[in-house]
Amino acid sequence: MMSLKNFKLFVFLFFISCASVIPPSGGPEDVTAPKLVLTEPKNFTSISEGQTIKLNFSEFLSEDSIRKSVSIYPALNEILDIQFYGNRFEIKIPPLNTDESSYFLVIDKTLKDENNVSLAEIIIIPLTSEPSLTKNSLEGNLYGDIDNISILLWNKKINFNEEFLPSPYLVLKNVSSFSIPSLPNGEYTVAAIRNYSPFRKIEVNNLFFF
Repeated sequence: MMSLKNFKLFVFLFFISCASVIPPSGGPEDVTAPKLVLTEPKNFTSISEGQTIKLNFSEFLSEDSIRKSVSIYPALNEILDIQFYGNRFEIKIPPLNTDESSYFLVIDKTLKDENNVSLAEIIIIPLTSEPSLTKNSLEGNLYGDIDNISILLWNKKINFNEEFLPSPYLVLKNVSSFSIPSLPNGEYTVAAIRNYSPFRKIEVNNLFFF
């Protein structure tokens, strides 16, 4: 359990496995990964239901990859309304939870450009219905065998004596490092899991703890 109130916390987690030798293989020439270059609005404060968020990228995007890669946390009950326009897409804010004022728009590395090149780093954009964001942040690095590792964050103390855990406050999929900005003040629990799926219950025995 950790408590955040205007400070930056660094966490580290090591994964160990036997190295495997993979022979070199041919393939297409490496190309530039898409990057987020412009957002509208610039500051995501005082957001409200029905508001449109515009995200512009450096490359033309694969439309099929957008819906797989974009999420809002804490999870909302409605499917996101996303409109695609070549190198940008727009998201309409769905109805918000009445008991939450802070959210995170997450774009994971399944986002690809038209040349099938994936996003190099996960994108985390803090959103709030309040007039300002906090300065709290949580950062960490993972080492070792980190294939298909996801970070799970709960905004409360978690009882790990239970067989199954509640849905996380925030999920970061397939990351080797992370930096979560503008976390609300409060207590947080962080863990990592391999091969996370929102359609499976989270078993304590499958978690790596920070």
